[in-house]
Amino acid sequence: MSGGPTPENLVYLFCLADKIPETWKGGRDISCFPYRGLYAVTGTVASDDFCGENLKRNLDDFKWVEEKVRFHEQVVEKMISASTVIPFKFGTVFKTEENLKKMLNEYLDAFMEILKRLEGKREWGIKVYCDRKAFARSVEKDGLSGRTENENDILSPGRAFFHKKKQDRLVSELVDAKTCEASRGIFEILKGHSTETRINNLLPAEATGGKEDMVFNAAFLVDNGRAGAFIDEVELLKDKYCGFEIECTGPWPPYNFCAIKEHEPADRK
Repeated sequence: MSGGPTPENLVYLFCLADKIPETWKGGRDISCFPYRGLYAVTGTVASDDFCGENLKRNLDDFKWVEEKVRFHEQVVEKMISASTVIPFKFGTVFKTEENLKKMLNEYLDAFMEILKRLEGKREWGIKVYCDRKAFARSVEKDGLSGRTENENDILSPGRAFFHKKKQDRLVSELVDAKTCEASRGIFEILKGHSTETRINNLLPAEATGGKEDMVFNAAFLVDNGRAGAFIDEVELLKDKYCGFEIECTGPWPPYNFCAIKEHEPADRK
């Protein structure tokens, strides 16, 4: 973060909060100013770092991204430890503080409603993985794919080829059905411990560190008082759905439960 706002700097928005923690001290890097019943937690960044081609280049620099994202998360976590917050995604910047205030004024009612809805809650992430190849082998071993391998021996090479293609398709469909059944079951049970849910896109192996195939990815907004029951339920589900790896992470700031279209104002840099 840089010093105060100048023509060379932009206003960086970390989050909005309903109050300032008692331990808040502020400092050169971040500030917290009140605005009509809420507080905007901001900093200043060099416009060269967060605009145009320079930003694209910086986003390809793992060390730069890691340092900036970690600082962003530290500020949000410090605020959410004693406040209800609306976290903004990394890189949310405004040309001037007046532009930020204009956005806050325009969407104040929506922000106040979100803060009220998020009070006393945190986000938990659930990802489910499955080794599809191992699952397929298990399906074939159980004889769920149709003919046995011995039956293939009496087929002509051409017919055997097409029969194997059919077998592979049937096995794939069975694996899909079982993963969908498991995903629905996990979702419905955990939904009962949550106030809101979000189904997210499945991530490729490159984004998950080379884990098995991701078959389910969701976020759950959980009342802090029910977090223990939520975690206990996850442990029970791990035993119930053998063959699936269920990963639970959290508690997180509620990024998945505060996004509104108005977070992208036209006058934002």
